[in-house]
Amino acid sequence: MDAPRFDALARAISTAPSRRSLLKAMSMVAAGAAVLRPAVVNADTAVGGAQTIDTSGTGGTSESSGSVSSVGGNAVCLPIAQTGAESGFEPPFFAEIIEGSCDTASGDSVFELLDVEADEGMTAVPPAALMGRSVTTVESSLANLVDTRHSVVIRASIDDPSIVACGEIGGNQQGDELAAGIRERNNSGFSGVSILRGTNGSTLVYLYLARGLSTVTTAPAAIGTVVVTTGDVNLREQPAADSAIVTVIPTGTELSVTGASVGEWVPVEVPGTGETGYVSGQFVEVLS
Repeated sequence: MDAPRFDALARAISTAPSRRSLLKAMSMVAAGAAVLRPAVVNADTAVGGAQTIDTSGTGGTSESSGSVSSVGGNAVCLPIAQTGAESGFEPPFFAEIIEGSCDTASGDSVFELLDVEADEGMTAVPPAALMGRSVTTVESSLANLVDTRHSVVIRASIDDPSIVACGEIGGNQQGDELAAGIRERNNSGFSGVSILRGTNGSTLVYLYLARGLSTVTTAPAAIGTVVVTTGDVNLREQPAADSAIVTVIPTGTELSVTGASVGEWVPVEVPGTGETGYVSGQFVEVLS
């Protein structure tokens, strides 16, 4: 272990307020520079404010310039809204490794993993999917996890055992690294991938989870198309993140597309009030 990692480990041990905090700190030390952690960004919603994206590679954030270009009159393609019952599952999610398969996911818990968080290390330019992540070091060799059937289980919370997603540990292994799929369960809408990296008798477990990866379909949002908001979103005067906010549109509001999109921005009208402006295409879906 080099000097910087040793110092980081020493600080983690001396300052961690709890076992989970220590586990998280040690996982970050073990991960080192293997995974690039992009800066956290805020969506262009009522709670997030103007979207910021770190493009410098320095770990800071920079205000979106607001400069956009026309797409030549073509309608942007947006996800088609699901009309079925809402699952109600929202991160953070409790994660663990169990003995047995996903079909017998009541098996004994072998390792508790750090929660899959939704607000850490995420950045995206719509329509890229926003993914939650968890990184944990477990005291088991990768061979042990593969030779005996184990599964990664994502549950609603530590108090709610409902399974959001699950995946057996096994799949494409190259050297000391294995990638395995995590399938949606209970109509949660969440799926993803686990990456397990064996080193010195332990295993670094990465979990990546996002909504809609396995089911999302898109449709063009032409003039007159009805779209629905997927979050409390800002209606802006112009197609830019620094443009004035006309109003905040609540989640689940149906809007009418009034023109051609400009980059990621969709021109809409709010039924009932007649207010017009632009919303980020990341937070609306075509109503099926």
